[in-house]
Amino acid sequence: MPWDRSKYPKNWEAIVATVAARAGGRCECQGECGRCKPGVRCEARNHEPSPLTGKKVTLTTAHLDHDASSGDLDNLRHFCNGCHLRYDKNFHRQNATKTRIRRREEAGQMRLDGADPSPGSGKVTP
Repeated sequence: MPWDRSKYPKNWEAIVATVAARAGGRCECQGECGRCKPGVRCEARNHEPSPLTGKKVTLTTAHLDHDASSGDLDNLRHFCNGCHLRYDKNFHRQNATKTRIRRREEAGQMRLDGADPSPGSGKVTP
């Protein structure tokens, strides 16, 4: 799926550069992902083999609150790909569920809650 640039701040590249400089080429996760030890910084370094999997690490910028529009540095961490995916797994699961439901409704499946599926209708079927 392509990256939707419109959801991010206009100066996103500069923000990422600031977060990357702060991280110093190392994952900033301290157990937020549930994989690393709480309070202990992940040892993964950008473009090096992961200490956990041996696969090449890519650092990416994670929004701790999952709000892509936020550029608040306190809300951003440079995570290795493994920590980032684990940190976001429940968020991705919820989005996937919403997408499946939306696609089923678009294909004609009726809603189980009785609400009118047309956006903004506010109608409830008897």
